Amino acid sequence: MSRLTWVVELEQSGNNFVSDGTLYRPNSNFPITIISNKQRVKLANGDIGTVTPEIKQVDGDLTFVWLAIESTDTLITKIETYIANDSRVRITDHLGNQFTGSFISFQKIEMLGQTIIDLIAVFLQF
Repeated sequence: MSRLTWVVELEQSGNNFVSDGTLYRPNSNFPITIISNKQRVKLANGDIGTVTPEIKQVDGDLTFVWLAIESTDTLITKIETYIANDSRVRITDHLGNQFTGSFISFQKIEMLGQTIIDLIAVFLQF
Protein backbone atom coordinates (compact mmCIF):
# COMPACT_ATOMS: atom_id res chain seq x y z
CA MET A 1 0.00 0.00 0.00
CA SER A 2 1.35 3.40 -0.97
CA ARG A 3 1.41 6.00 1.79
CA LEU A 4 1.75 9.77 1.59
CA THR A 5 4.62 11.28 3.56
CA TRP A 6 5.58 14.41 5.46
CA VAL A 7 9.07 15.90 5.57
CA VAL A 8 10.95 15.59 8.85
CA GLU A 9 14.05 17.49 9.97
CA LEU A 10 16.22 17.24 13.10
CA GLU A 11 17.72 20.18 14.93
CA GLN A 12 21.51 20.07 14.99
CA SER A 13 22.86 23.23 16.62
CA GLY A 14 21.99 26.89 16.64
CA ASN A 15 18.41 26.28 15.50
CA ASN A 16 19.79 24.67 12.32
CA PHE A 17 17.60 21.84 11.03
CA VAL A 18 18.81 19.10 8.68
CA SER A 19 16.73 16.62 6.73
CA ASP A 20 15.96 13.25 8.29
CA GLY A 21 13.83 11.91 5.47
CA THR A 22 10.09 11.51 5.81
CA LEU A 23 7.37 10.14 8.08
CA TYR A 24 4.15 8.59 6.87
CA ARG A 25 1.24 10.98 6.95
CA PRO A 26 -0.96 9.98 9.92
CA ASN A 27 -4.13 8.01 9.16
CA SER A 28 -6.43 9.97 11.43
CA ASN A 29 -7.26 13.62 11.81
CA PHE A 30 -5.82 15.46 14.77
CA PRO A 31 -6.86 18.74 16.34
CA ILE A 32 -4.38 21.61 16.29
CA THR A 33 -4.90 23.23 19.67
CA ILE A 34 -3.85 26.62 21.01
CA ILE A 35 -3.95 26.93 24.80
CA SER A 36 -4.17 30.24 26.63
CA ASN A 37 -1.78 30.86 29.51
CA LYS A 38 -4.24 33.22 31.19
CA GLN A 39 -4.49 32.50 34.90
CA ARG A 40 -7.33 33.11 37.32
CA VAL A 41 -6.36 34.86 40.56
CA LYS A 42 -8.25 35.84 43.66
CA LEU A 43 -8.00 39.56 44.35
CA ALA A 44 -7.56 41.09 47.82
CA ASN A 45 -11.24 42.05 47.96
CA GLY A 46 -12.29 38.46 47.13
CA ASP A 47 -13.18 39.11 43.50
CA ILE A 48 -11.79 36.93 40.74
CA GLY A 49 -9.41 38.48 38.25
CA THR A 50 -7.19 37.21 35.48
CA VAL A 51 -3.50 37.62 34.75
CA THR A 52 -2.10 37.27 31.24
CA PRO A 53 1.63 36.44 31.23
CA GLU A 54 4.04 37.68 28.59
CA ILE A 55 3.65 34.42 26.63
CA LYS A 56 -0.08 34.50 26.00
CA GLN A 57 -0.56 31.06 24.45
CA VAL A 58 1.12 27.73 23.73
CA ASP A 59 0.47 25.07 21.12
CA GLY A 60 -1.16 21.91 22.38
CA ASP A 61 0.23 18.40 21.96
CA LEU A 62 -0.44 16.56 18.71
CA THR A 63 -1.42 12.90 18.70
CA PHE A 64 -0.39 11.04 15.56
CA VAL A 65 -2.08 7.74 14.69
CA TRP A 66 -0.74 5.40 12.03
CA LEU A 67 -2.85 2.35 11.16
CA ALA A 68 -1.76 -1.02 9.75
CA ILE A 69 2.01 -0.49 9.79
CA GLU A 70 4.22 -3.52 9.13
CA SER A 71 5.93 -4.52 12.39
CA THR A 72 9.34 -4.24 10.67
CA ASP A 73 8.75 -0.74 9.24
CA THR A 74 11.46 1.86 9.82
CA LEU A 75 8.85 4.34 11.10
CA ILE A 76 8.83 2.43 14.39
CA THR A 77 12.59 2.71 14.97
CA LYS A 78 12.61 6.31 13.78
CA ILE A 79 10.04 7.44 16.39
CA GLU A 80 11.65 5.31 19.14
CA THR A 81 15.04 6.88 18.33
CA TYR A 82 13.60 10.40 18.44
CA ILE A 83 12.25 9.69 21.93
CA ALA A 84 15.41 7.96 23.19
CA ASN A 85 17.62 10.82 21.95
CA ASP A 86 15.19 13.57 23.02
CA SER A 87 15.44 14.89 19.47
CA ARG A 88 13.97 18.25 18.54
CA VAL A 89 12.06 17.59 15.32
CA ARG A 90 10.43 19.82 12.70
CA ILE A 91 7.69 18.20 10.62
CA THR A 92 6.33 19.83 7.46
CA ASP A 93 2.93 18.49 6.41
CA HIS A 94 1.44 18.22 2.92
CA LEU A 95 0.05 21.79 3.20
CA GLY A 96 3.39 23.33 4.22
CA ASN A 97 2.45 23.73 7.91
CA GLN A 98 5.42 23.23 10.22
CA PHE A 99 5.29 21.63 13.65
CA THR A 100 8.40 21.85 15.85
CA GLY A 101 8.83 19.87 19.04
CA SER A 102 9.64 16.42 20.41
CA PHE A 103 7.91 13.07 20.44
CA ILE A 104 7.20 12.31 24.10
CA SER A 105 5.35 8.99 23.96
CA PHE A 106 4.88 6.11 21.59
CA GLN A 107 2.46 3.20 21.75
CA LYS A 108 2.33 0.08 19.56
CA ILE A 109 -0.95 -1.78 19.30
CA GLU A 110 -0.27 -5.28 18.06
CA MET A 111 -2.85 -7.24 16.11
CA LEU A 112 -2.85 -10.81 17.44
CA GLY A 113 -1.69 -13.25 14.79
CA GLN A 114 -0.82 -10.40 12.38
CA THR A 115 2.43 -8.78 11.27
CA ILE A 116 0.84 -5.34 11.27
CA ILE A 117 0.46 -2.90 14.15
CA ASP A 118 -1.16 0.45 14.85
CA LEU A 119 1.01 3.22 16.23
CA ILE A 120 0.11 6.21 18.41
CA ALA A 121 2.68 8.92 19.13
CA VAL A 122 2.30 12.14 21.11
CA PHE A 123 4.25 15.17 19.84
CA LEU A 124 4.93 18.03 22.27
CA GLN A 125 5.05 21.30 20.33
CA PHE A 126 7.49 24.06 21.29
